[in-house]
Amino acid sequence: MKKDRMSLVKGIMYLIRDVLYYSELVEIKQFLESIMEDKKQSNKYNGWTNYETWNFNLWITNEEEDYSKVLELAFDSEDEYELSKKLEELALEMAEDYKYIEQFSGFIMDMINSSIKEVNFYEVATHLWEERQEAIREHDGEVV
Repeated sequence: MKKDRMSLVKGIMYLIRDVLYYSELVEIKQFLESIMEDKKQSNKYNGWTNYETWNFNLWITNEEEDYSKVLELAFDSEDEYELSKKLEELALEMAEDYKYIEQFSGFIMDMINSSIKEVNFYEVATHLWEERQEAIREHDGEVV
């Protein structure tokens, strides 16, 4: 009988150990998930996905001529996705202008191309699409 109690106590101790171990794993998992969420939030820049996206949007909407050009792209697009592809082409064309300038070859061109790859063109397109819709509303009261 004493042996049975010892076995039972030992079993309970192992069970408690396993529960505590599992609890620690859950806490560790939650901690790691919170770190990952913080990391996602810390990558944001002024409300945009990242610095590259913010910077691209800034440059294409800051000057009236550039803004008119990208707004025209928005009006010529069927949807945000098509517009995002046109914006990506625009960025690549802008980079292409510097490709043959000696000071921009090699490392600098790699940095330019690397930055372009980080731009969330769909996010910029969505922003421009909303402005397109607002312009339509102001013009004739309808949204296309």
